Amino acid sequence: MAVLSSRKTQAINRNGRSFMIEEHTVIESHPDNEIPDLRLDRPFSALEKYMDSLDLDGMDDKEHSHVPYVVILYKFLQKWNQEHGAPPKNYKEKKLFIQLLKTANITPSPTTKPFWIMARALHEFVSSEGRGVLPVRGTIPDMTADSEKYIKIQSLYRDQAAQDADWVLRRVQEHSQQLGPRKVMPSLENDVKNFCKNAHALRVIKGKPIVEEYKGSINLSEIGAHLENPESDLVWYVMLRAVDQFHSEFRAYPGYFQDQVETDIVRLKVCVNRLLADWGCGPIVKDDFIHEMCRYGASEVHSVAAYMGGCAAQEAQKVKTAQLGNGNTVSPLPNT
Repeated sequence: MAVLSSRKTQAINRNGRSFMIEEHTVIESHPDNEIPDLRLDRPFSALEKYMDSLDLDGMDDKEHSHVPYVVILYKFLQKWNQEHGAPPKNYKEKKLFIQLLKTANITPSPTTKPFWIMARALHEFVSSEGRGVLPVRGTIPDMTADSEKYIKIQSLYRDQAAQDADWVLRRVQEHSQQLGPRKVMPSLENDVKNFCKNAHALRVIKGKPIVEEYKGSINLSEIGAHLENPESDLVWYVMLRAVDQFHSEFRAYPGYFQDQVETDIVRLKVCVNRLLADWGCGPIVKDDFIHEMCRYGASEVHSVAAYMGGCAAQEAQKVKTAQLGNGNTVSPLPNT
């Protein structure tokens, strides 16, 4: 325990006596959400001189991508001060300042996806430099050979892949320049390399609004064929659609109230038969499924909820990373 200078201080002993101090100074208080000390409103001379020496408009996309954000903030704060005479203070002014900052963004608009720019460059490669073939992937499988020969042939493939990707990258940069002022794409060197490496397996999946599913855009004939198989899991899709109808009509899920389970079984069966009739299918869903849906009563079992959440997270991650799993199964339903 540190020695305290106050005479009124009492040490803690085995009897648990309390103590007090007259003054305690703290240097490193470790505050939460500490605000950086950037001094943008009053920069010191060396900082101001350095930031004034940088010309954002004269930089190419690669140079611009490496500019510290504090410089960009300073430049636009100076521009704001020249027009308004003072830094933004209230919510409205700060919102306008954020919009002003967005004009410094040199990335393409959301409607111009890098995928299609790279696809255009890839098409041009195949038509010219590639002489009808895709860029070399640059990877080879394991094979029986001594290290020297294997490394040699591996380097040949890798070097050719780098050369092909570099050609595609130059075309991507040329096309990005055509997007107009302040729309130059950032460095995509790694993205282009990955694009060329996977050019043989590119896929584009076009989704549809869920509302179209309820307008009859599903493959009804294939659904009917699946439902003829008593072991088909597609019956649960029919049940879920029928439950939606049930909820729209009765403002509750079947089996949610225990005293109405028997009544809900009859009501849900009507919804199922009505749905199948609209699809041109006969009443081929067993009553066991209807009873099970009402018994379950829209409960949310923790283990099932966790599993479904994991599935949704996995699919969201595929969309985020532009990847796709083993999705070669043909489904009669859209967006599945």
